[in-house]
Amino acid sequence: MSELTGLKWNQVDFTAARIPIKRLKNSNSGVHPLAADDCRLLKKLKKHQPSKSIWIFATNSGIPITRDGVTKALAIIAQVAKLEISFHHHMLRHGWGYELANKGFDTRLIQEYLGHKSLQHTVLYTALDSERFNKLWED
Repeated sequence: MSELTGLKWNQVDFTAARIPIKRLKNSNSGVHPLAADDCRLLKKLKKHQPSKSIWIFATNSGIPITRDGVTKALAIIAQVAKLEISFHHHMLRHGWGYELANKGFDTRLIQEYLGHKSLQHTVLYTALDSERFNKLWED
């Protein structure tokens, strides 16, 4: 979460469509690509921020949003969406790990993308979807 709340506008390279992510908790940092939609939405966010903050995710007064602020915002979103589960921000990260695994991406690539030091933390994403075994017997 701190990786998100600590992002600054000067980190975004709109020309190359990339953003460096400094990981915490002894994880591996790296540079991540930004999709065209990501760039478009980030530019829109920057244009409409109430204050010209250096922080990408800022409050109306221009200071970075806190972990608690993100948690509260996500709770409101989950309530509006009528989610029937107890939602936590880390579920977004896990969801993306499962999505990449289900699309057939290499476990090492997922490890690097998520910044895991140990492959052991990444392997759990590959253990869920038995549908991926169907491709083993296709000619």
